[in-house]
Amino acid sequence: MHKNGFIFLESILAIVILTSSLLLIYSSFKKILSNEKAKIKYDEINYIYRTEYLKTALFSYNEDTLNNLNIEKYKLINLNEKPFNNDYFIELVKDFEIKNIILVDINYLNDLKSCLASYDCNIKISNSFQKYIGTIKKNINAAKILIVEYNDFYYSWVSV
Repeated sequence: MHKNGFIFLESILAIVILTSSLLLIYSSFKKILSNEKAKIKYDEINYIYRTEYLKTALFSYNEDTLNNLNIEKYKLINLNEKPFNNDYFIELVKDFEIKNIILVDINYLNDLKSCLASYDCNIKISNSFQKYIGTIKKNINAAKILIVEYNDFYYSWVSV
């Protein structure tokens, strides 16, 4: 009779250990899956090509277009001001579904990240776009980078 009680106790202990292990594995898997779903929209090749095309279009329209924007550190580009308020760029922004464009001097990328983390930043963008900018590393061989947010929450950047 004592032996049956011991087997029952062992069974309960085994079930508790197995259940807790499965719950731990499931929660880890769920977290990894949600992180990967968010990253799918970061730097997808299709949007990298769109961003590269946008950069090329900006330079082909006027060679100094991006250089004449007078950015000291970083700038959220207003698509309603020159040189972007012509028919070509209006159509390009509409076709590519561009929501925001930020031009950043690479030396001030960390300043941009700090600014976006504070409440008194003059750049107002979505939280998901802020999260994406936080993933960009500073070890880039370029003077400036062009960061683009698309309407369907896809993001990419290219060096300028």
